[in-house]
Amino acid sequence: MNPAWLLVVTLLAGSVLGSTQAAPRPNVVVILADDLGYSDVGCYGGEIATPNLDALARGGLRFTQFYNTARCWPSRAALLTGYYPQQVRRDTLYPAKGQSGQGTRPAWAPLLPTLLKPLGYRSYHSGKWHLDGAPRANGFDRAYTLDDHDRYFYPKQHTRDDQRLPPVEPGTDYYATTFIASHAIECLREHARDHPDQPFFLHLTFTAPHFPLQASPDDIDRYRTRYLAGWEVLQAERAERLKRLDLLSHPPAAIERELGPPYHFPAHLDTLGGGEVFRPLPWETLTPQQREFQATKMAIHAAMVDRMDREIGRVLAQLKAMNAFTNTLILFASDNGASAEIMVRGDLHDPQAPAGSGSTFLCLGPGFSSVANTPFRRHKTWVHEGGIATPFIVHWPQGIPARGELRHTPAHFIDILPTLLELAGAMPHRPTTDSPTTAPPLPGRTLTPVFTRDAGPCTRNSGGAMTTTAPSASVTGSSSPRTTNRGSSTTCAATAANPTTWRPNNPTACVISRRAGNAWRRPSPNMRPPPDMSRLTRCLMAVVLGTGALASLPAHAASRPNVLFLLADDLGQRDLGCYGSTFYETPHLDALARDGARFTDAYAACPVCSPTRASLLTRPMAPAHGRHGLPRRPGPDRWNRNTTLLPAPQQDRLALETVTLAETLKTAGYATFFAGKWHLGPEGWWPENQGFDVNRGGTDQGGPYGGKQYFSPYGNPRLSDGPPGEHLPDRLATETVQFITDHRDRPFLAYLAFYSVHTPLMAREDLRQKYEARRRSSAPCHTRLGPRTHPRRSARAGSRGLCRHGRGPGPGRRQGPRPTRHARPSRPHAGPVHQRQRRSFDQRRLAHFEPAPPRRQGLAVRGRHSRAPHRSAGPAWSRPAACSGRPSAARTSSPRSWMQPVFPSLPASPAMD
Repeated sequence: MNPAWLLVVTLLAGSVLGSTQAAPRPNVVVILADDLGYSDVGCYGGEIATPNLDALARGGLRFTQFYNTARCWPSRAALLTGYYPQQVRRDTLYPAKGQSGQGTRPAWAPLLPTLLKPLGYRSYHSGKWHLDGAPRANGFDRAYTLDDHDRYFYPKQHTRDDQRLPPVEPGTDYYATTFIASHAIECLREHARDHPDQPFFLHLTFTAPHFPLQASPDDIDRYRTRYLAGWEVLQAERAERLKRLDLLSHPPAAIERELGPPYHFPAHLDTLGGGEVFRPLPWETLTPQQREFQATKMAIHAAMVDRMDREIGRVLAQLKAMNAFTNTLILFASDNGASAEIMVRGDLHDPQAPAGSGSTFLCLGPGFSSVANTPFRRHKTWVHEGGIATPFIVHWPQGIPARGELRHTPAHFIDILPTLLELAGAMPHRPTTDSPTTAPPLPGRTLTPVFTRDAGPCTRNSGGAMTTTAPSASVTGSSSPRTTNRGSSTTCAATAANPTTWRPNNPTACVISRRAGNAWRRPSPNMRPPPDMSRLTRCLMAVVLGTGALASLPAHAASRPNVLFLLADDLGQRDLGCYGSTFYETPHLDALARDGARFTDAYAACPVCSPTRASLLTRPMAPAHGRHGLPRRPGPDRWNRNTTLLPAPQQDRLALETVTLAETLKTAGYATFFAGKWHLGPEGWWPENQGFDVNRGGTDQGGPYGGKQYFSPYGNPRLSDGPPGEHLPDRLATETVQFITDHRDRPFLAYLAFYSVHTPLMAREDLRQKYEARRRSSAPCHTRLGPRTHPRRSARAGSRGLCRHGRGPGPGRRQGPRPTRHARPSRPHAGPVHQRQRRSFDQRRLAHFEPAPPRRQGLAVRGRHSRAPHRSAGPAWSRPAACSGRPSAARTSSPRSWMQPVFPSLPASPAMD
């Protein structure tokens, strides 16, 4: 690494940390809402009155890219432990049969109050718990816990200081949001009286606005007619306010008409009556009864948010009364996005009772949930931005001089604990031995540098070169990865000063190798700083271009590396040998991993392909381009599922004014080459128009659907047909090798984006026979499965072009029978990948978490959603992903256990030819 680069990092990091540590240790108040949409509060574009939260935003910071885990209990575990929920067994709420220990944190994962107690902090909890154990047993000195998530007016399950309280009788003045705030105020008064010299941590967790939608009549009346205009109008109004607040510059995600709740309960719809709708149909098509019913539900949701803000105001008044406000770090967030769920629980629903009273059980539903999550797609439980993005407000007058500024640096709930520990005067605990009881390293990063400085915008000047600007000191004129189509970047110094990274729920394998001279230089064996696709692009630019602007770059190429970027499609994280597979052979990638670095926490930008590819080529995240989904348009030859993935207007292409990685390197003298899958827009937006000198195959197709798919003739306008029987991956690799050979005397970027292993599943005959023989052998590997139940491991599937779920041909080729509803593999999965065996900590080289087992998945019928039990809130690979709109074969579950050791030692390197 360049010594000058090291010097810049050291100086900047020191200056940032010094500014925050100059203040005395702060009190801490963490305020958590439940099922709050990204734009529900006023300072994030909402029409709901939230003056107290808006005041905190004006006096502090708003983060534009802060993320949770899309579900309640995993987010809370991540916040209070500093670990991903999978690491601490909290990705599942209740242990399934045979899964001993699941749902219970390991001993090495204490909650934040336990870590703060030795530092002199007293800790208080008030509100929703949804964690294993009890608050007092986990470090809290006082606690009121509301464990009843079905009642706001008369809960039956709640505790004070871990002691069960009697049920609240109907007719009392109890309301959950008010009582939670009152208990917090009681704890603060007690602290000011009995412990004035000690700092405190208050964990204030409201249940609002989680269903059931229940609020006082007076609060509801404030909004009773506000939402009669319908969800399309309200979404447009919020989008316009987001633009005025400099939080958005592109159209919001279109309301997905065919996407309903994540779980379908037909009987509950009958209970709710004729006003309920299961889909967010156009507002003008609803009956007057349905319009009034839906508008009333949103009015109750708004009333619950309004009341929560009023109660937050009471807590803030108490902080001011005890002279603690200026030195209290206040954090506000939501545990996940707004919910599209529709169900009836608790005391059931009385259609004759006033809506919002304790006798009713209403849920927001997908229509107004789309409004609450404006400008993003989807809802709670989904790992799209609508499910994982949260408003995040930071306020600390004595420690953060910034007022009313935006922070575009991506961050996550796991970053909160290391931030608070640093400010409290302690470094996060780290493992010191290989003992099985030692805690793994904390995956999060402190946010204290971001409190002082954010990244500056990146724009294209008239000459096409990339320039950077210094961070703005105010919101005016600032640029955001969410708000500009020109991108956002940091200089290398700013990147070092902002070490936090985004960790969405879309893990991917990531291997980086660099060769110098005739020897491979080996960095650290396992890289833990977790990048996403946009950060990977920034890292490439930093490595290739150095710390200066383009104008100051040296003209010679010797000091700049060539870049070969390899991208697979739909590849599982554990499909590579260097990531644990003992069935597939990937010796060349294993060699790169052995001589380079493997990332244990690398993530795609989105659970679908096109937005991820947009982020990979550019610096900002996918929403900066307005890319919320696949760039496909409806048509008679398309799958029905495409209608549920329609993007907002002008989202089917990567804007030509966007600065891409290829354009940046081309300006610096690099030769640029693209081969394979593009999927970022129609002709005119193909690679040759986005900075690539050569385009071999890149079109708007999302898969190899032309000609004979994976075999010549390909039917691709940017890839000439080869001899009959030529295999597409071989051809793409050959084209790449030819480009590298032709440009050996100048620096180059070779971007090879394989279509593999995207459907249809088609393989070379020799490889098909090889793995068929392995599958049938007695060696420990995958069990013998029929081609319709597990075609990815089936030889016959390779020659028939099947979908990997075993549901027949790919798009446009539906001939042949479909599987029955109850199709199952002949035996449970066995072998080293699916039969996960326990391993000790010293064997877990790649990941400190328990992987999720295969889960049973119900039937996914067109127009409905699978009737699966609780879906995991963790990464997409830990959840069964049904193919929307087509029948899904149920899967078998194996007992939870540990995976086999992930290569204790890497195999010997093959010849690198």
